[in-house]
Amino acid sequence: MPQLVLLNGPPAVGKSTLARLRADRAPMTLSLDPDELRGLLGASVRHTQDGMRAVRELAVAMAGTHLRAGHDVWLPQLVLDESFLDRLAQVAEAAGADFRELLLIDSLQHISRRVAARHRDFEPTEDELSWYHTEFVHRIGQRPGVLVLQCQEGAAEITYRAIDQALT
Repeated sequence: MPQLVLLNGPPAVGKSTLARLRADRAPMTLSLDPDELRGLLGASVRHTQDGMRAVRELAVAMAGTHLRAGHDVWLPQLVLDESFLDRLAQVAEAAGADFRELLLIDSLQHISRRVAARHRDFEPTEDELSWYHTEFVHRIGQRPGVLVLQCQEGAAEITYRAIDQALT
């Protein structure tokens, strides 16, 4: 049975890296990174609410198509909106797939350092990172069925193996 695996968590925790690892090792797995889809939109809307809604609609459509074809989808995305989490679960169910929600966390200090080292157009402030960290640990991490994994800096392989073991 195919799986829709949401790799959720704060910025720079390793979500996209882990999704790409999975696609490289399980070739028909779709690493569906909304940040890459966002780059396909015009620069004036990339980081707006309308842009994010469009990206999420595209991601849902693509995920449903790939799941119905019998293949896994790994979606690396910071998601705090519980209605979108529920929508992903519905897309998986409609496609006859399992929905697995993983929350990747690390210390705020490590995440802050990784965000500072990235060179992207749009990055959260220290206050936003602190808020995300708190919200993930105290709200999303408490959702039923969420698998919470520590994602240590520089240890993508260890985290990947933990995810692989947890999903089998």
